[in-house]
Amino acid sequence: FHIQLPLHPGWEAIEPLRASVLACAKAIFPQPTLAAAIALVTAELLENAVKFGRWENGGDGYFALRMDGHDDRVEIEVSSPVSPGDENVERLRGELARIAAAASPASPQG
Repeated sequence: FHIQLPLHPGWEAIEPLRASVLACAKAIFPQPTLAAAIALVTAELLENAVKFGRWENGGDGYFALRMDGHDDRVEIEVSSPVSPGDENVERLRGELARIAAAASPASPQG
């Protein structure tokens, strides 16, 4: 499903969205712990969008939540406007590069 909110989100938006995601995930996935984990991860991402988004005048003014499910995985994407040159974006890119370069726990040690 896809939700896009054309408003400046506040902290009060997170809990209703978490509960909505939990309800949808429970309807789709038979494992209750998986639904709870999906809702928790979504809430954390939403909190980061509110905390680090550019909400002052001139910002895009909305954030978006997108979830896609596949046979063996769930993709959760939360987006929010950021300022050009934002140091948090550069730190995030660095952390993602570090994670991508790390050995996978699923790959054999060799």
